[in-house]
Amino acid sequence: HSIPDSFGIAIKTRLGYIVNTGDFKFDFNPVGAKPDYYKMTSLGKEGVLCLLSDSTNADISNFSQGERKIGENLMNLFSHIEGRIIVAAFASNVFRVQQIIDASVASNRKVIVFGHSMEKTIEIASKLKYITYPKGWVLNSRELKKQDTDNVTILCEPLAALSRIANGSHKQIKLLPNDTVIYSSKAIPGNEIFVNRNINNLVHAGAHVIQNSPLTDTHTTGHASQNEIRMMLS
Repeated sequence: HSIPDSFGIAIKTRLGYIVNTGDFKFDFNPVGAKPDYYKMTSLGKEGVLCLLSDSTNADISNFSQGERKIGENLMNLFSHIEGRIIVAAFASNVFRVQQIIDASVASNRKVIVFGHSMEKTIEIASKLKYITYPKGWVLNSRELKKQDTDNVTILCEPLAALSRIANGSHKQIKLLPNDTVIYSSKAIPGNEIFVNRNINNLVHAGAHVIQNSPLTDTHTTGHASQNEIRMMLS
């Protein structure tokens, strides 16, 4: 999965293993640690009585896009964008947060973090060395007013904070004419109308909005496609 330290569980019984894969994808050039293919294969050889596995991408045939490619695309986007950047990403996707910070450092932008979940994730991941950055580069929301607007990345989750920014009710962030909003995330099933309403509000307010698409590739899933599920079954 796109979250560090994701594990499957294998319970050994006298009739064979019961295996719960957890959320997974197969990324052959991952940003984090590589999956233990040997251990998965060895469980299969010993005998699996029951495999418990599901994926929200079970209706998609192609392999998932690799996370490393998304980092390269973000780096390219950041190098060409002028003005302030607002990035919406899931706080749980620690590797993506690192890639956004890397792109910000490379383009000389300080990162201002908004939202309790995002702040907590960065704090804990930094202690565990999953996220690293130069000292003084990632700042809390109180520091926004002190920074040069053109050299700032605002990092938040795609719903709570960004919704308030979009409708103009956020106490600290007001949209500027040259702002660029990058969605490095996907609408969770059931939230599509809510997300589209936010995008409409952002565009009407004058922001440039970049969504994930085959042309931009600003997000990739953490869930297995049909071919990855077949590989797990094999």
